[in-house]
Amino acid sequence: MAVIGLITFESCGASITSDPRLVSDINTHYSSVPYGWEFGIRLEAYHTLLFVNGSDLTLELVTVQNGIGYGLTIVNSYDITINGSYFYRNGDTCFGSRNFFLGISNPGGNIRIVHIPVPSLSYCPYVKQDSSVLTISNTVASNGCNLILQLNEAIKSMPAEIRFVVVGFGGGIGLVAADYECNRYRYELDSVTLVNNHATAGANFALVVLPVPITMRQVISHLGVSIFHGTGLLFATFEPLNSRSELSIQGTSTSSNNIASNGRGTGIYIVTYVKESWNQISIQSCSFHNNRGISGSGIYIESRGVGVFNKLNVSLTNVALSRNSAITRYDNLQEVIDATVTLINIDCIIDGLSIADSFGSRGLSLITSRVYIRGDNVISNNVAPSGSGGGVHMDPYSYFIFQPPANLSFLNNHADNFGGGIYILPRLNRTVQFPCFIQIDSPSPTPDVKLYAEGNTANITGNFIYGGDLLYCTFVTNFFYSFCRNETNSFCAYSVFQRVFNMSNENDSRSISSTGVGVALCEDGDINRTRNYVMTATPGRAFHINLLLISETNGIAIGTLRAYFFNGPPQPPQPPNSLPNLTEFIIADCTPVEFVAYQYTLNGNFSMSLFSTVLVQYFYESYTPLVITIKFEECPPLFGLMPTNDRNGLLSCDCNSYLMEANANCNINSSTITSNPRNKWIGYNYEDTCTYTGDCPFGYCKGEEVTFTINNVDEQCALDRSGVLCGGCAEGYSIKLGSNECGQCSNSYLSLLLVFGIAGVVLVIILILLNLTVTIGTINGLIFYANIVKILKPILFQTDSIPVLSQFISWINLDFGVNVCFYDGMTPSHKIWWQFAFPIYIWIIIGIITIAVKKMTNHRFFDPVTRYFIHFKIVNIFATLLLLSYTKLIQTLVNIFNRSSIECDGEAKTVLYYDGTLDYAKGSHLPMFLFGFGFLCVVIVPYTLFLFALPLVEKGVAHLLEKCQGFGRLWLKIKPLTDAYASPFKNNCRFWVGFLIVIRLVVSLVFASQTDETYIIYIVFTIILFTLMFSVSLEGPYTNRYLNKLEHWFLVNLLGIIAYSRHPRIGVGIFHSLVFATFILIVTWHCFARWNGDFDLNPQSIIKSLKKSTKRTRGFRNATSEATDSKLEMETSSSDRTTTKSTDVSTKGTTTNSSSTVMSSVVSVAADGSKFNAVGASRLKLAPANAGYRESVLDLDPPEY
Repeated sequence: MAVIGLITFESCGASITSDPRLVSDINTHYSSVPYGWEFGIRLEAYHTLLFVNGSDLTLELVTVQNGIGYGLTIVNSYDITINGSYFYRNGDTCFGSRNFFLGISNPGGNIRIVHIPVPSLSYCPYVKQDSSVLTISNTVASNGCNLILQLNEAIKSMPAEIRFVVVGFGGGIGLVAADYECNRYRYELDSVTLVNNHATAGANFALVVLPVPITMRQVISHLGVSIFHGTGLLFATFEPLNSRSELSIQGTSTSSNNIASNGRGTGIYIVTYVKESWNQISIQSCSFHNNRGISGSGIYIESRGVGVFNKLNVSLTNVALSRNSAITRYDNLQEVIDATVTLINIDCIIDGLSIADSFGSRGLSLITSRVYIRGDNVISNNVAPSGSGGGVHMDPYSYFIFQPPANLSFLNNHADNFGGGIYILPRLNRTVQFPCFIQIDSPSPTPDVKLYAEGNTANITGNFIYGGDLLYCTFVTNFFYSFCRNETNSFCAYSVFQRVFNMSNENDSRSISSTGVGVALCEDGDINRTRNYVMTATPGRAFHINLLLISETNGIAIGTLRAYFFNGPPQPPQPPNSLPNLTEFIIADCTPVEFVAYQYTLNGNFSMSLFSTVLVQYFYESYTPLVITIKFEECPPLFGLMPTNDRNGLLSCDCNSYLMEANANCNINSSTITSNPRNKWIGYNYEDTCTYTGDCPFGYCKGEEVTFTINNVDEQCALDRSGVLCGGCAEGYSIKLGSNECGQCSNSYLSLLLVFGIAGVVLVIILILLNLTVTIGTINGLIFYANIVKILKPILFQTDSIPVLSQFISWINLDFGVNVCFYDGMTPSHKIWWQFAFPIYIWIIIGIITIAVKKMTNHRFFDPVTRYFIHFKIVNIFATLLLLSYTKLIQTLVNIFNRSSIECDGEAKTVLYYDGTLDYAKGSHLPMFLFGFGFLCVVIVPYTLFLFALPLVEKGVAHLLEKCQGFGRLWLKIKPLTDAYASPFKNNCRFWVGFLIVIRLVVSLVFASQTDETYIIYIVFTIILFTLMFSVSLEGPYTNRYLNKLEHWFLVNLLGIIAYSRHPRIGVGIFHSLVFATFILIVTWHCFARWNGDFDLNPQSIIKSLKKSTKRTRGFRNATSEATDSKLEMETSSSDRTTTKSTDVSTKGTTTNSSSTVMSSVVSVAADGSKFNAVGASRLKLAPANAGYRESVLDLDPPEY
């Protein structure tokens, strides 16, 4: 007997490769045998203590620490005792003192005991007894490391699943039991502590190859870390042992806080690949807690390569597992075996087993295993995240066998899917009866067994149990003969479950369930067992029915239904193998299943039969289908019963014919209509129950695809508008001035009336002071430009405008031009009335001025003022204001008379175009219509005809005066107005102003009802503009060539802004700016001309006037003015006292300056400069109409002059 004691080995280690003789001897004896030296130890390994082929050795109080490679290596030695020793940090590649990557090929660890085959039994050491004992007691092995990642040839030849076990195992203690022929032996570990060891597998402890007898008492495995399996304790056998042996772990042994980052069985891992393994595995009075692994984080026991009926026998007695957790899952198999305790192909007896508080994994997983229940066992507070079976997950080939007295309690377990307490996988073949998942091994009909459940939950169904066979299953124990003797085997199992286990506390429809075999309605979260159900639906509209599947235990289940559709009354049930019209997966939470019913005939019904895909003949709700009968409703408003495109002969609710003509799209499921983007308005009249369609005024609708329902047709409207054709404003909104937009307004905006009043007076004063009149001709082209742009604005620019420039155009058209409220409750029809206000108001101002001048003429105090107004010719101002008002009034009348036709189920209904909420010429529109008609007849038509036929009128009047001399006085009253418009033009072009009036009128009418951009209209209008420009570019209609150029300039800008209509901000920005700048120059010139009293546009005259004005003095100017006034007074007096003879007046196309015209009465100036009194007009022969009258003054009352 050799004893080594009281010695410490510090930082030692040597390789046998340094001794060639020893290497040769090893190669001779161990190289040719399986599981040889290279497998168990590796030739290149370092050792602090190495014992080979010895026996009867004792190590007492030995310390080996910080060694390179193995701390203690024992090869083929027997009767070894290690007591009271300490092994620390041997194989230090895990802890940084050496390069970690050396560890991928250099083995190490604290203790390595190896028994490997020898070539001949003669090499076996002598032992005292038949069975040798290798004992390790009162010993600590900590911080050992054996991370070998590179495989040698011996390991590469092994099956892949074994490689992960034998490569780099046993960082604390590694036992290689590869030989049992040389000598029989057993291992005994007593009071051994294994802490913080690292290895590829079996970090703290590992036993591999043969299932030799081993007993472990009071072993502590703590804080081990491994990459693969069995971090705490690993037992892997892959060679048979033809001898009875037992694996016993007992005596308060503990495996805790171990981690297997990519492995199973973190607390204890037992796997056998052969049939002849341990006869019994006994784990008694042990605890496993806080271990982490991907599955079997507490205990993992598997018997591989063994038949179903040759299972590994295991007993778990007084074993407690708590707070063990799973790291992750990888595949479906991993999800099944992921548990704190995993048993695969095992016969296991549990007595006093407790599995509690598992985190991220279920409590127990069973695969082809039988678990014998004895004593009291508890599975509590375990969770199966994203899975089923919070307490137990088992396949259909596993079952529990209760051996009285036996109790199994499931408390507060949870599964995210099914089976909070127990989940049994469904079996594929339901035609063959399998054993019930719960068996009772007792001859007594009232055995002392208890299956208790409380507080278990599942997110879907089966709070306690889901799956398994409780009706169609068999008993494999003698209990069948004592309890089921008088019942059919098919239904005995459920009776046992209900009566023997007394599950009344877990007997609702969601507590115990299994595979769905029948279809039922779901009502308030529970089962409605009716087999016939009648409901209403809309043809073509998807409808939902809350359905669920019933299990054979009358619980709510999951599964797949089959639906068969019929047109007409219900048909007989279809055979299970016939082709269904629809299959739908059903979950347990009252799944709303979607169906679509199509109507076959105009008055036909629809029915369908619903089955489960799993049918059993012994369950009523399974072989009797659920029949749903559908009675069809009428299509909702705007929809009609139309043929479907993809289902011949079937009808569904779709857009009715009127909406199809409008190119709308309909969705019966959402009851929505999608209008086309071409300003087509769609509505519905509930009183007449008809569909409205019509063209929306431009800008009123959104001009894009809009989806809406019958209850919110105003979704089609833009600018907060609403109503028929979006003609009104939304509730609580009022129409704004300056645009078609509606807004929330208040009556405080009525103060704008004061602004309008002042604006009218200011406008008249500016026109008078600056002589900005059509008679001069400088603003004629500007007015035409502004009028055309204003008419085309809704189509050319829509709502896109630039401040100031756009207001400038609006003001020229006598429009407010600012998007602002006026008063609360203002409607579009009110706005039309208000369009007359400002033009009529400024006409009244001119009328007041005219009457005042007439009354105050020759008055001593007011006479100078009246002479001033006469000098600036009120008739010219009046003519200018009429032209400014013309386009605005025309547009207002168009708004009054323009109508739109909306279709009401094919019948036309006429409404006001710009306010579709008003019936045409009825109700509140009638007074507007009558007023507009009167205004048209009295003002617009005469004015338009007067200007258009001006040359013809002048020729006709001249001819009439030759025959009727008494007509002269009337003509002389009208003649100043004609001259006001025609004065700037050549004699042969006096039609020009009338021609432009007609163009305004035509454009207003053409664009009155446009609903979208029409390029043909643009082209036509552009051709007209080119014609006008061509006419102007030849000779021009004006006598002054600079007025022709100015007219040409405005037409060019007008053409440019139309050309840029696709880019309105660019067009408005450029051309409005140019026109605005031109207007500023015109106003500047008028100011200068008014200062000098000369309105000649000739540049030479302007330069001459500039020079003259610099020489004048203020006094001289005043003196000249007084002399002129005295002369005028004298001429007036002389004119009143003198009777002038009648003289034929002939003109030669020349005119005098306005400053030389006699101001005291209405006088025609002949070419030779002679003057004629208007009183004798009856005896005059007037000049021809083309005599070129340039200026004249309004005859207020010639006799009084």
